[in-house]
Amino acid sequence: MVSKLDSASVDADTIVQLSACGQAMIACAVLNLSHPAAELNQSVTLSSRQLIEFHWYPLFASSASAPVVGAFDSAVSVPIASLHFERVAVLYNIAAIHSILATATKRIDEAAMKSSIAGLQNAAGVLSHLLTLLPLLADEDDPEQDPMSPDFTPESIEALRDLCLAQAQEVFWQNGVLGKIKHALVSCLSCRSVSLHYSSALASANAAKTKLKETQWTGTWAFPDSLLSYMSIKAGHFNAVAQYRKSIDDLGANRYGDEIGRLEVADAAVKKALTVSKRGVADPVVRDLKSLQTVLTDNLARATKDNDLIYLSTPTPLSSLPPITPAAMARATTAAEIVSPLDHLQIGRLGKPLFEGLVPWQVHAAVKVYEDRRETFIKDEVLEKKGALDALSTRTLQELNLPAAIDAVLQPTALPASVLDQSREVKAEGGTEKLRSLMQDVRRVARVNQKLLNEAVALLSQESLEDGQLQAQYGAGAAHRVGSGEAQAALRTRADNLGGVMAAAGQSDQLVRNKFGEWETKLELLCGDEAQLDEFVPQVGASLTSGLKSTQSTTIRRLRSLIDDLHELRSARQSIIDDSRRFVDADTSVRSKIERAANDFLKKGASLSMSMFEGVFENELAKFDGLKQAMEQNGARTEDLVGHVKIAHASFVDSRRTDPALARRTQALEDLDGAYHKYREILTNLQEGLGFYNDLARLLTELRDSVKEFTQIRSHEVRHIEQELRAHMENLSMQSETKEEPVEEPRRRISPRKKTVPKATSSCPAPAAGVAELHGKAWDPSMGIRFG
Repeated sequence: MVSKLDSASVDADTIVQLSACGQAMIACAVLNLSHPAAELNQSVTLSSRQLIEFHWYPLFASSASAPVVGAFDSAVSVPIASLHFERVAVLYNIAAIHSILATATKRIDEAAMKSSIAGLQNAAGVLSHLLTLLPLLADEDDPEQDPMSPDFTPESIEALRDLCLAQAQEVFWQNGVLGKIKHALVSCLSCRSVSLHYSSALASANAAKTKLKETQWTGTWAFPDSLLSYMSIKAGHFNAVAQYRKSIDDLGANRYGDEIGRLEVADAAVKKALTVSKRGVADPVVRDLKSLQTVLTDNLARATKDNDLIYLSTPTPLSSLPPITPAAMARATTAAEIVSPLDHLQIGRLGKPLFEGLVPWQVHAAVKVYEDRRETFIKDEVLEKKGALDALSTRTLQELNLPAAIDAVLQPTALPASVLDQSREVKAEGGTEKLRSLMQDVRRVARVNQKLLNEAVALLSQESLEDGQLQAQYGAGAAHRVGSGEAQAALRTRADNLGGVMAAAGQSDQLVRNKFGEWETKLELLCGDEAQLDEFVPQVGASLTSGLKSTQSTTIRRLRSLIDDLHELRSARQSIIDDSRRFVDADTSVRSKIERAANDFLKKGASLSMSMFEGVFENELAKFDGLKQAMEQNGARTEDLVGHVKIAHASFVDSRRTDPALARRTQALEDLDGAYHKYREILTNLQEGLGFYNDLARLLTELRDSVKEFTQIRSHEVRHIEQELRAHMENLSMQSETKEEPVEEPRRRISPRKKTVPKATSSCPAPAAGVAELHGKAWDPSMGIRFG
């Protein structure tokens, strides 16, 4: 594999560093593997932190031939935004570099052979470690894209690992042969660690090829046939070598039957290997196999002749031959930097972690989840409860006409201060003129919205008319396009929905106007001066005031105290809201706590998920439980006070003397208090209605623009279709006239341009004047027109 790092929208300088690590692997042709190791360590640090897209190229682009070092086919690149994928791809390349360095070593002495063996064992160790990381890719994998890269199936990696082990064991065998060790030991070295490793690699490669036939990589990737042939020939070759070397040992031990049996087994293995396709296999490999066949043929002929003339031993069949005990010398070895990469950052030569100032994207998501939960908690448990309790206390006082009823009794000859305050507040905000101005604004915006809707509907109707005229003139099937009804369906639905919304809004507007008309007189009075208010509110005699001291003073004081308590509870609720805002502003430690939790999980090798932060969420949200409890206690107290107010008010009403003047004064104060609350209600309705129509105007403008674009496209289609149909009709007409005209002069050429072609008009339903007959049948509009 060869790396090619694509661009990513993260820190540019750091990406350059990471890219440099990846590109350095391509040119790494020395034993210093610091660049790939550095990228491996950095990719482990970055796992789950940033989505960076990396482009990698599979080892085998096709099954035609083996790859060339440093070459890749850009058409089969695998771009995946996964640092787990980048991590295993870097490991893949580290293994490739170990293998390249090992095979490039000239094995001319024992030191060179040891270096080659170490490289191949390291390559096998890296691939073995890579196998343990493949589940990380499966966790991220799309079920429809399995595997993420064709050479990252377990079977593919196992095949390459066993191939490295087979080559390492082959070098052990070569060293043993050069060292002239005993034939029995050479046989053991040849059997398991060479022949069996090659056989295992071949089986895994075939399994990988079969598995990929069921994926999207079918036909785009496979182990090359030449490599499969190479492994098959090598497996047969070293199986034969093992039997041949063991036969020499049997000859020395006078086991003549075993010698002949092993030579026969070796000869059969060589013949089977020679039947394998040798296309793409290196010539030295084939020559070694044929040379071994010559040696086996000569030795088998000699051994058979000697046995027939001298020893007379029965050749031992394969099933009875003592098995060759394997000597597995090659082992997969993995460097500490590969197994525990994080332990070698900060302290070694691999550098500091890249993006160490960044956090996994799951941390950002977790912080957002926490903030959403906190906002929802405050909204549900604090803000909405406050609104409900405020509405309860306000509604209760309005229904009981408090404190206006008390003011009417305590101040029989003067206007209550509450009435004067309400009058000044309304006049300061503009009074009835403000309401009338808002109602005019609402009507104006509503008319603009209705105009937008009418324009859109008119355009759709015009398009339907044009489509109907086209079909009436040329036939229903002549246009070869979707009809107007079907094409307009979505836009018609939007227009109908928005029209329904406009109708409902108009009804609501009428209700508000009716409400204003019902209360207009009292609202005008509330906006008047103090003299007008004083004239409207009747006064009662002083005898009533003196009588209150003995009959109602206690009840009134009790009722007034309860009303004051309700106001204090309202203020307390507002204080809770203020506290919640301060708590939110001060709640800045949650991000660091989530980061620490994420780092703890990452150190354990876990993949981050939102469920892992539930404990942090619960602990942090517990800080706001005090606000919830305070609001609940305030709510219980408010509900209790409302009950007491109703009871005290009933006592107040029962103890109040029947006096017509007092009743009229009470009613007048109730009317003024009601006018004040209606003013606030109507003002809120009009402001909300104006905002609603402004939002609706945006939707209607979008609808109108969409309809304009739609009708323009359809109108262009109509003109284009009419041009094509007219041209085709003229062509048919000219062809018909040419066939009917007799030819008087053989060399005369008839020019269609001299003919007068009748033009189709809207009053003529079918342009059939120029076509007398089509295949023996007269043309009519229902037939349509077929081109070609």
